[in-house]
Amino acid sequence: MGAFGYWYYVPFEEEIEKALEKLKLREFKAGSFYPNVFFPHMENQSEKENPDHSFNSISEVRKSVLSTGTRSILDIDAISNEIKYNSAKLLSSEENIELFGTEYPTREELDNNFDFIHELERGTAICLVLYKEFKPNEFFFAGYSFD
Repeated sequence: MGAFGYWYYVPFEEEIEKALEKLKLREFKAGSFYPNVFFPHMENQSEKENPDHSFNSISEVRKSVLSTGTRSILDIDAISNEIKYNSAKLLSSEENIELFGTEYPTREELDNNFDFIHELERGTAICLVLYKEFKPNEFFFAGYSFD
């Protein structure tokens, strides 16, 4: 089976790790992960608050799927300065300039240049700060499942 892409927008916070943990908790509570939902991101499960699963924790979910992964942000453990498994690489100012022509990309600029996401390896993710009027406004997380 092939890898599945996923992406999320979340409000900006000073500590990106807290934003990641809140996102993971939101998706867990919504039941938006494999094996609970076969294609979590395609079914927009995170809009719901009625999980139909029997898992007690994110770690329990991850243990149940082993090498397949959850096909969601639940597979991501940390923020990193490099691409590596189970981590989201925070894009640098230089990478923002290379991809978007500016240090301060907006959601609109991201939407017009989404193709770079398809270059991610399985089991990895990226994150970046999106700006509104040159002020941090939200985080964007995107990644690919292991399988």
